[in-house]
Amino acid sequence: MDVSNLLLKSRRMVIRCFLEMKRILDHHEIYYVYSKIWVDDFCVWLQTLARFVALLLGRIFDLIPLVFFSDDTLKELGRCLKSLTMEKRMVGWDLDGLEAAANQVQCDHDSGGRYLAP
Repeated sequence: MDVSNLLLKSRRMVIRCFLEMKRILDHHEIYYVYSKIWVDDFCVWLQTLARFVALLLGRIFDLIPLVFFSDDTLKELGRCLKSLTMEKRMVGWDLDGLEAAANQVQCDHDSGGRYLAP
C-alpha cells in the first residue's frame, strides 16, 4: 500500500524518495554499495530512460499506453498495485511460522522468562 500510495502522488515524489534513500545508504559504512549498485541507476532511469521503456513495453505487451513516462503512467501503476492483494504464502517464506516464533519469544520475554536457544 505504501508503494502504491507513493506512485499515485507523482514522479517527482518517487524521485525524492529514491534520492533520500540514496542519501541514507551513501552514509552507511556497508550499505553504500547498494546505493551504487541499484539506487543510482534507478534514479537516472526515473528521470530519463523510463519514458523509452514505457514506450517499448507499450508496444510489446500493450500494457502501458504509448505515452512518454509521466505522472499518469506512475499513477496507473499505483492503481494496479493498489488492487493487488498480497498474502503471506505468496512471499515464499514460512511467515506464519516465523510470526509464531516471534510471538512466542515476545510472550516469554513479557512474562519474565528468558529465551534459551534450542
